[in-house]
Amino acid sequence: MVAQAWMETKIRFPGVSLDEWCLMPNHLHALVVLPENFEFEFFDIVHDFKSWTTTLYCRGVHAGKFEPFEKRVWHRNYFERVVRDERELQCARDYIRNNPGKWLEDKLNPANPLKKRKS
Repeated sequence: MVAQAWMETKIRFPGVSLDEWCLMPNHLHALVVLPENFEFEFFDIVHDFKSWTTTLYCRGVHAGKFEPFEKRVWHRNYFERVVRDERELQCARDYIRNNPGKWLEDKLNPANPLKKRKS
């Protein structure tokens, strides 16, 4: 559902291009290309995406397709970085492509065997 909603970003915001992206179990990594003189800010895209996916998820919960959630579906904030040249772009793409292979060690992964457990 989240991946489909992400792909719909191009429809919801004509002119936006989606570059490399990867959906992880608890977050999304994505490179977004905004056209010159774009009428929206990046925040508008993120806000719309979070709102739309939360709505879809809530519908799924009510239909019995998804597990209920506590508090909120998404974190309040997000990380944004402007990519300024080809080298940075390639580094960002590589990071996104390689991120799934690092999930086991992710500090937010509940199955991380290295995660410190409270006694």
